[in-house]
Amino acid sequence: MPGGEYEGATAPAPPAQPEAPWATGRVAPVAAQDRTVAGQGPGATGSWSLATLVAVVLVSRLIVVVAALVAENVVSRNPLLTAGAAGPLLTSLTSWDGAWYLGIVQNGYHATPNVDGYVDYAFLPLYPMLVKVLALPFPGWEGLIAVLLSNALFAAAVVLLVRLTERRFGPGIAYRSAGLMALFPFSAAFSMAYAESLFMVLMLGAFLAVEHRRAVPAGILLALATLTRL
Repeated sequence: MPGGEYEGATAPAPPAQPEAPWATGRVAPVAAQDRTVAGQGPGATGSWSLATLVAVVLVSRLIVVVAALVAENVVSRNPLLTAGAAGPLLTSLTSWDGAWYLGIVQNGYHATPNVDGYVDYAFLPLYPMLVKVLALPFPGWEGLIAVLLSNALFAAAVVLLVRLTERRFGPGIAYRSAGLMALFPFSAAFSMAYAESLFMVLMLGAFLAVEHRRAVPAGILLALATLTRL
């Protein structure tokens, strides 16, 4: 070009692109202008607080209790439906899979089918093992202990879901997500003698460990989850 003033010049380097947060393991905080969308801040609509979440979870468990009492005292019970333990509430909350889990707690596994051609080794061992250990000082109370364990684990799952969701979406959406999980109709299984609550705790714990880039705890929790449910 005239004067050779551009001879040997190189094109400017393109501006560096920031790495995506999921590629680096770093999660950007919720921006102030986005907090309304995330269910935070004075302009948020439908915002949930911690107190709201606690109230929703308690109400959801109360609904389960009322439904169990109605099923036991008002609705005609299916004569083919077996309960794992007798007593108010326990008759309902230890039915279906609960009867199988409690059968494993009390009698162990069987190599051959034991009820109508069904096998109990379809139910994985971690949950009945925990119930068995906790019930050692209280023989005969396995059904109540199983139900209490499931509810305690469900409370832990709610906390873990809030912690996991809050990292990316803020506390408003985190509380709402946990509350909606508690209100979901099939969440009644979290209060029964089922392995669902334990599985939820292990999976959420594994996801949270991955968020913190802790591979070993995540692997251990996932391995335990494979001993809980198929």
